[in-house]
Amino acid sequence: YQNERDKIDSLGADINEDYFSSSIIVSLYFFLPKAFKIQSFGGVSYFSFEQNKSFSYLKEWGGARVTKDFGRWFSLFLQSYYSTQQFRSLSRKDREYSISSGIRVQSDFIFNGSYTFQSADSSNPALSFDNHRVNLGLSVPLLSKPNDLGEPLVNIHLLGTLQIRNYPSVFGFTVEGERFLLSGAEDDNFNSITAKLTVHPHKHWVCESKYTRYSNELSSSQIAFRRSLLYGGVRYLF
Repeated sequence: YQNERDKIDSLGADINEDYFSSSIIVSLYFFLPKAFKIQSFGGVSYFSFEQNKSFSYLKEWGGARVTKDFGRWFSLFLQSYYSTQQFRSLSRKDREYSISSGIRVQSDFIFNGSYTFQSADSSNPALSFDNHRVNLGLSVPLLSKPNDLGEPLVNIHLLGTLQIRNYPSVFGFTVEGERFLLSGAEDDNFNSITAKLTVHPHKHWVCESKYTRYSNELSSSQIAFRRSLLYGGVRYLF
């Protein structure tokens, strides 16, 4: 449950985007013989944007995931997903279907890889699309000498998302260059690659740096978009 209510600025604009949001999520796990595990999940979410009710919606979703473990270090999964989203003040209704398969390897390193086929069917044809999405993740210890927590002293993490869509991720922009996205999450709209380096000199301290690059190079958008983010910081673990 989240309810954000900030003051309107002097121009009468809701620059803080006041909204109300609530969700209910249910998930069940079933452990079967032969190292199989089945997860079923579902939820309902309601979002109300106070400045413009056209953005308010009710969303329902659900799915199932089957995982097979091969020993301690290797596993495969297959997942199906369905959602429907009805907007409050519009006749627009979106449906999404997807199926995913993936692999996880955990040894001296950790590797995760998955492929997802996603099909979105909207009452607004401009928002309907098919998408092929590949996610890859790799975590490798550079120095195996453990710290006070028994973890490697230095780790490098590589994350990547590759998407091929048949419609523009960015389909409009204002004079100031503000982007109109088909959803609010950049990870759901753009290709991305992230490299992160973490150093654990002490059990309470973590030093880290991260580079992330977003782009829409494989979409059908006529507007090229690229953004690079560089982050560095120190965290203290209580």
